[in-house]
Amino acid sequence: MPCIKKRSSKIKKKKETPIVDMEKVLRETFSLKDFLNCEKTSQILQDNWYLDFTSKYEGKLEELYETERKYFRENISTLFYYDTDGTFVSHLKEILYKHIKPKYDLEVFYENPHLAMPLIDKIENLKETNLLEHQKNIKETYKKHQENTENDNKKTWRSE
Repeated sequence: MPCIKKRSSKIKKKKETPIVDMEKVLRETFSLKDFLNCEKTSQILQDNWYLDFTSKYEGKLEELYETERKYFRENISTLFYYDTDGTFVSHLKEILYKHIKPKYDLEVFYENPHLAMPLIDKIENLKETNLLEHQKNIKETYKKHQENTENDNKKTWRSE
């Protein structure tokens, strides 16, 4: 009778990697301060805040400035004497932008987690450097302890 190998009935199962919800991880792990401390994510937040500011207030500011400018120019006031065509409204916008407390929206990162990758990379690098520093401190402490115990042993031998 011929030798026939039986195939094993066991099916190899692939290891399933759990799906990580990056939005949840970002919400639970990082605060606004963390996003602002990272240069790239901070720039994204500031750019979005500027876009929100201009979309919400730019039209209203220009309208207010233009009505005030026309009123004062018609009444022969010197307040807007040098602004004949309304170009100085940009100065008013910049002053207001600098003095209004920004309202940063982290939803940008929650909806697009790939934008937060520089922050995640930075945190991972910090963990690695902290681990290396911790190991270095342990080694230094151990060496100091060894030196101290050797010195103590020498003293005790001499005194006997």
